[in-house]
Amino acid sequence: MKKIKTATALMIAASMMFAFCACKNSSRQEAQTAKAQSGENAADAVLEMSGELFTDRDYDFSYAESSAVKILLENEISSSDSERVEIQGNSVTVKASGVYIISGSLENGQIVVDTDDTEKVQLVLSNAQINCDTSAAIYIKAAAKTFITLAEGTSNTLSNKDDFIAIDDNNIDSVIFSKEDITFNGSGSLEINAAYGHTIVSKKDMKFTGGVYSLNAKEHCLQAKNSIRIAGGTFNLNAQEDALHCKYEDDNSNTKGFVYISGGELRISAGDDALHTTRALVITGGTVNISQCSEGLEGEALNISGGDITIKSSDDGINAASGSSETDSGNPFASDGTSSVEISGGTIKIDSEGDGIDSNGDIIVTGGEIYIDGPENSGNGALDYGGTAEISGGTVVAVGDIGMAQNFSGGTQCSMLIGAQGAAGSELLLKNSSGETLLSYTAAKSFGSVLISCSALEKGENYILTCNGQETEITMSDTIYSSTGQNAMGGTGRGGENKRPNEGDFRPGGNPPNGDEIPGGEKAVRGLR
Repeated sequence: MKKIKTATALMIAASMMFAFCACKNSSRQEAQTAKAQSGENAADAVLEMSGELFTDRDYDFSYAESSAVKILLENEISSSDSERVEIQGNSVTVKASGVYIISGSLENGQIVVDTDDTEKVQLVLSNAQINCDTSAAIYIKAAAKTFITLAEGTSNTLSNKDDFIAIDDNNIDSVIFSKEDITFNGSGSLEINAAYGHTIVSKKDMKFTGGVYSLNAKEHCLQAKNSIRIAGGTFNLNAQEDALHCKYEDDNSNTKGFVYISGGELRISAGDDALHTTRALVITGGTVNISQCSEGLEGEALNISGGDITIKSSDDGINAASGSSETDSGNPFASDGTSSVEISGGTIKIDSEGDGIDSNGDIIVTGGEIYIDGPENSGNGALDYGGTAEISGGTVVAVGDIGMAQNFSGGTQCSMLIGAQGAAGSELLLKNSSGETLLSYTAAKSFGSVLISCSALEKGENYILTCNGQETEITMSDTIYSSTGQNAMGGTGRGGENKRPNEGDFRPGGNPPNGDEIPGGEKAVRGLR
């Protein structure tokens, strides 16, 4: 979500007041309003069908080598002894269902799958090297479903070298291009170098259950229309645009246009967003390590219930925004009604120049561990939301600039927002009235505010927050406590709640990030439960 900074906003930011993020108009406004009124949530819809997202066949990468069709690739003299394979020069076409083991190399050639739309095909890559200068190295033109299996102990490489030239009425724009559902499995490795376009595109569903992937893309690494689903595999993704990109615009279905990750290990460097979807982004497990991106996780509805997630971003770490860019009311600080971030498990570490977690709608935290080294600029905050932000479980530690900081707006678990200044490397200690250390945290960069919520906090109890040797006494006079004066580290603060528009001063927006590199840091949490 992009914000606009004004002179008034700067004055209000200096007073540490609260506000909500702006949304703008789009052609999907009516559809978004209807979804908001019906209570639909794209992430919930995906979770409801999670048991059906992968079939047994997706996981099963076995095959009978003795009965499989062999295809040996060699420039101008590729060969196969099956009538189901048609070879013309360096173009090899699979014409019927079955298992095909592909080995050898083509300097400028292509594998095409063109079968009846009821037939399934398994391509087993076994030390195959295929370059196609101006089209897809593997082109799934027609099939019910295609499985690409990486044979055990093999290394496979696919690439292109030049801009795409049309070979039919399909807009081929990737090294692997599929008009139909496609699943990747196996235990071998696959390297794809896309000098132009994307590495892998599916016009329907794309799934991964195993394999080792090194994908380098001029544009997106993985792009799908219906969904991208990852249950296993190891990925090194380097994209000049998005690493994962899923976009579905034909209707307002909540069960299409989503990204689902339940396992695997993803290491990502992206020139734009790391994971981008127009609908739901659901993470239930696995490891996602984003070393560089504009925004880390972006979608309409984000649900995180597991996994180990690390994000280093030049803009927002997590951003929930619908296709709608302005609300019906015309109030730029109101919720868009459909965007949400829900976190119930996992470990999330965010190092952002923009907002740490930004939602045009709600933020709901019921579990997990969340650590945010937020912005060092006054135009963004560690938390930013346009609806409500409620916490009823888990651990949250967020440090960032004081100018635009927000506390949670409610929930059953206590949360404190304190004005505190520190440099990168500053250690924060939170102790209870008995002197027991409840939490320690080392900031990765400078900050002016500290947000803490954990199960150890109790309403009515006294606490001491130490930063750079200075102590602040805190009495949790309410579940949601805010002491945000610039000199708050010098003494006892006051309880408070977030202010909404028309309830007093609020922050209307801020600057976009400057894109500078974000320094790292280390964190430690002890004795929280």
